[in-house]
Amino acid sequence: MDIRNIKAIDLSYKTGIGKSSISQWLSGKYEAKQDKIYILAKVLNVDEAWLMGLDVPMEKKLSFSHMYEQLPKNRKKQVIAYTKQQYTDFLKSNEDIIENEEISTYTSLFNSLDDDGKELAIDNLKALQKKFSKKHPNNNQDVS
Repeated sequence: MDIRNIKAIDLSYKTGIGKSSISQWLSGKYEAKQDKIYILAKVLNVDEAWLMGLDVPMEKKLSFSHMYEQLPKNRKKQVIAYTKQQYTDFLKSNEDIIENEEISTYTSLFNSLDDDGKELAIDNLKALQKKFSKKHPNNNQDVS
C-alpha cells in the first residue's frame, strides 16, 4: 500500500472490504481469500500472485483490450483509425511480397529455357499483350 500511496481506510472504501479485515491481513493474523485478493489486486493495479507473496513482478501486465477500454472516446477513434491504416499497409506489403514471388517464379521459368524457348516465350507474351492488354479506363491506352 505504501508503493501505491494508499491508506487502509481508502482501500477499504475503494474495495468495499472492511478496514479491520485489511488490517488483519496486513498484520499477518489472517490470509485474504482469493476473491478478496482479486479485488485488492484490481484496485491497486498489481499482479494477484505478487500480492500473495510470490516472486513475480508487481506490475500487472495490461491487455490491449483493457488499455483500450480505459481510453476516452476520441482516443478510441484514433486507435481504430491507426489500426485500420496499419492493417491496410500490412495487406499491401503482403501483396508486394506475393507479386515479387510471382515475378521470381516467372523469371526462373524463363531462365530455364534455351534460346529458342526464350524467343518463343517472348513472341507469345507480345501476342498475348496485344490481345489481352489492360486498357486505361479514361483513355483506352495501355496501362504499361
